[in-house]
Amino acid sequence: MKKLIWILMLVLTGCVAPPVVYNPAHSNNNSLVHLKTKHDLSFSSSEYSAWIVQMWDSEGKEISKRNEIIDDMFGERLANISFPAGKYKIEALCKLGYTTAKPEGFFEFVSGKNYELSCAIEKGENLFGMPVDSYASIAIREL
Repeated sequence: MKKLIWILMLVLTGCVAPPVVYNPAHSNNNSLVHLKTKHDLSFSSSEYSAWIVQMWDSEGKEISKRNEIIDDMFGERLANISFPAGKYKIEALCKLGYTTAKPEGFFEFVSGKNYELSCAIEKGENLFGMPVDSYASIAIREL
C-alpha cells in the first residue's frame, strides 16, 4: 500500500516543473522580474489555464532551460520563471479540457516587478453560427 501511494504521488506531481531562475549576471533576486502563470487545475474550471512552454531573450537565446525531448514527451510546462528585465519572446500553452492553443508574443519587462501571464481568448462562430473559441493570445498584467 505504501508503494502504491508513492507511485500515485509521483504520477500526480510529475508534470509540475519547479520555478526556473535565469540570472546570467548574478543580479540581486529583488531586481529580477518574476513571472507566474494563471492556471486552474480543477475539473470544473471554465477558464483557460496558461503555462510557459518556451521563452527567449532579445538575442534569441532560450532562457526557459527546458529539455526538448523530455518536455515534449511528458508535457512539462513552466508555471513560474524569474529573469532580468528586458524584452522577451514567450510561447505559452493555453488549455481548457481538450482545447489547446500555443500563442506567442514579445513583451517588455521592468526590473523588480511581478507579472502574471494568462490567456486572452476571442470568440468566433462556427459554420452553424454557434459561438466557439477561435483565437488565443497572451495577456500579461503587473501584480
